Amino acid sequence: MSSSEFYRSNVFIARSPRLGRRVELVSSQYEAWLFIEFDPQIEWFCERPPMGIDLLPLEGKVQPLDFWVVTQTGEQYGVLIYHEKSMSARGRSLDLIERSIERANIRCQLWRADDMRKRLVHLRNLKQLLPLVLMPAAHSERMAERLLSYLKWAAAACSPATWSDVIAHLGTAIAGEANCHIARLIHSGQIKATLLEHPLSGGTKLSLV
Repeated sequence: MSSSEFYRSNVFIARSPRLGRRVELVSSQYEAWLFIEFDPQIEWFCERPPMGIDLLPLEGKVQPLDFWVVTQTGEQYGVLIYHEKSMSARGRSLDLIERSIERANIRCQLWRADDMRKRLVHLRNLKQLLPLVLMPAAHSERMAERLLSYLKWAAAACSPATWSDVIAHLGTAIAGEANCHIARLIHSGQIKATLLEHPLSGGTKLSLV
């Protein structure tokens, strides 16, 4: 992406807890980043890497990658976000992009911007969790142990635990700190939450991974 295109676009500046640094994201890269950031299988990523897919048969034309990702198992691949309206207008049809990816010498996943935006509830929930993950709350091994122990008990008792249940168990007097710990454990992949279909609330179900 050229400098002029970058400054004409909607640019989001955020902090990545996974990387421990600031990230600069353009348009739908922000939504894609939230999914990447909260994927515990991903160890590292880079936004707008200096890499691209050669568009065949458009000689000399390259479609830049939006992300480069490295998983916990060492797998590496690029992520290319397809914007149907803007890319089709530039002669870069979905079929062309898919064929070019198949012939590329690097692994690449194609994410459609329209499909990401349909996951509205999931996106909203991740946006709500992010500030809690970043909150400078005191780290407490004891609280994390109590939280995980409670979820283990709930699983053994076949009694699904909700966010409110966990807060009540830890103590409502420290609800703010407890909320941060829950969010961090979701982010790190130690616990999972029902985030796909229902808005984040006290009724959100939590369980061990």
